[in-house]
Amino acid sequence: MSLMSGEDEVVRRLVEKTRQHLERRLGRLREALREAPRALEALEQSGLIHYARDMDSVASVAGLDGSRQVIRMGLGRYLVIAVTALVHLPGGMEARAARLYYPEAEVYEAYDPSGAGIDAAAEAGMLLLETISLDKVAETGAKVLMLDGPLIDPPGSVDPGVWRLLSGEILDRLGRGLDYHALRAEKLARLAESGVEAIGVVKRVSGFMLITRSAEELPPGLRGLSDEDLLVVLSSIIRGKGVVIGPFTPRLPGGIASRYEERGARIVTYYTYSPWTMKPLRVEIMSKPGQDYVEKAVETAGLIAALTPPGHSYPLPVQLAHEKSHLSRQLAGLIYREALTSLLSSEDTVLIAPRLIEEA
Repeated sequence: MSLMSGEDEVVRRLVEKTRQHLERRLGRLREALREAPRALEALEQSGLIHYARDMDSVASVAGLDGSRQVIRMGLGRYLVIAVTALVHLPGGMEARAARLYYPEAEVYEAYDPSGAGIDAAAEAGMLLLETISLDKVAETGAKVLMLDGPLIDPPGSVDPGVWRLLSGEILDRLGRGLDYHALRAEKLARLAESGVEAIGVVKRVSGFMLITRSAEELPPGLRGLSDEDLLVVLSSIIRGKGVVIGPFTPRLPGGIASRYEERGARIVTYYTYSPWTMKPLRVEIMSKPGQDYVEKAVETAGLIAALTPPGHSYPLPVQLAHEKSHLSRQLAGLIYREALTSLLSSEDTVLIAPRLIEEA
């Protein structure tokens, strides 16, 4: 047997196995599409489907997002370069120009010989900057803030060991006993007290919150799907802008939700769609004690629909904040090389530079 014929045979086998998996997946989705009308009726009867009213005018609104890149220096040492961008649209969709701010920009140093924790550390550092940036939103005059991501971010505990990997000016200022979620809850509560409504727009739907909540009401053929699958199936028959599916109280590990509730930041979540592309979105909002969750969800879903440009999947403040915060790997490398070049002399280059420019 030639080597080529062996390769041909394994490719043929892999194609066939892949086809079998896809056939099963397609079969389930086709069955789900047939069950979509019954599923929508069941959700409506359960009180989980609501429709927002069209909004003619939109308040002054801002978007906030962060970005980070990791530079490897070698010998287990890294630099995390992170920034946050705050975009203010004074008149919402009618704004003639957006005002752009960069509330935080930080460089964290990390020592992690195995490299196993560096991505988690970099993400935590960036989210910390985003959390601190919440203090700057009220200064813009915005009445609504849309975050690119959930309000409770990350939706799990932050390992204290992550902070021990990082060293930076902001961490030194906050102290090593950092309780991240307590800090984020405090910032969100303070933002609400200043008159700014915070909305978290999650672009990637995952999990089984809706499926679990409505399992008994749904047709049997839908019960094994994920929330994303079910929402895609429902999008084939749902009509109208600003639909709300929910709301729900998010289920989070480790008593995280209580950190927010203790500070009056009660978080609820729901699903909606882009009014133009019908892409599913998950939204997190803050509600005051005694407030009608459904009414709040319907109101914010209408706002999201009104702020989404035709043909797009995401509200304009979220899009702009994401674009303006994006720190490319190329730019991070340029920043690193520029700083390094300004420090090295010709004598340093031979002995020191190889220790510092592994990924420069």
